[in-house]
Amino acid sequence: KSAYHSGCQVMAFLLVPVAMTVMFYAFEIIELWTGDARIAAETHRIVALLLIGTMLNGLMRLSLAIQLAHGWTSAVQKFCFWEILVMVPLTIVLSHQYGAEGRALSWIIASAALLTVMPHMMHRRVLVGEKQRWYFEDVLLPFACALSASVVIYLLSPTQLSTAASVCL
Repeated sequence: KSAYHSGCQVMAFLLVPVAMTVMFYAFEIIELWTGDARIAAETHRIVALLLIGTMLNGLMRLSLAIQLAHGWTSAVQKFCFWEILVMVPLTIVLSHQYGAEGRALSWIIASAALLTVMPHMMHRRVLVGEKQRWYFEDVLLPFACALSASVVIYLLSPTQLSTAASVCL
């Protein structure tokens, strides 16, 4: 159990700060990468949204791996079935309404649902009694720390810095 929690915490402490940094500096990173401010202006919100969804998805990967390692694949199959039934129409609607940002928003919704449902189910069957510890110590605490630090750094960073200097912060 301690190895599981330690692994989840390491995953969160590696994943969340990187995701937050790229999310807050998506424009600068894309501009630095492409050399084109227009491309950065048109894509940075999409990148930030996709990154949020990917971060949420990554936070639950170790709990999903434990579930699969115990041979319990039916829950994943059922979740994926219901996810397809809900997410395909939702993605179509959001894409028509909001374009590429709507598609990225559907990824956040799918990942948030996965982060909410699958670990809950796994902790009821495989690692019984560890759910609260997982949510608070393994996910919420690293997320809150990284988000707080990222917001402070972003708010304190001077807006006059060059793109390269902004990214280096």
